[in-house]
Amino acid sequence: MLALRGWRVFATMRDLRKRERVFELAASLGAPASSIEVLPLDVASDGSRAEAAGLVLRAVGGNLDAIVHNAGYSTTGFF
Repeated sequence: MLALRGWRVFATMRDLRKRERVFELAASLGAPASSIEVLPLDVASDGSRAEAAGLVLRAVGGNLDAIVHNAGYSTTGFF
């Protein structure tokens, strides 16, 4: 939705082989794929978080307008 509104979007995922899903979703919403960049990120890895943050900050000249964090954790069974 942010790409649809003209924002530059950096989507992240552990498995970049699934990146086409991001572009398929963007296309289904009518958002331009050119406004979306997909980067590798494993939130459980300090190095991966630092690398992804560095890539984004360099790409935007150090100026971010927003961050949307959507990483999740799930368990099965009763707790």
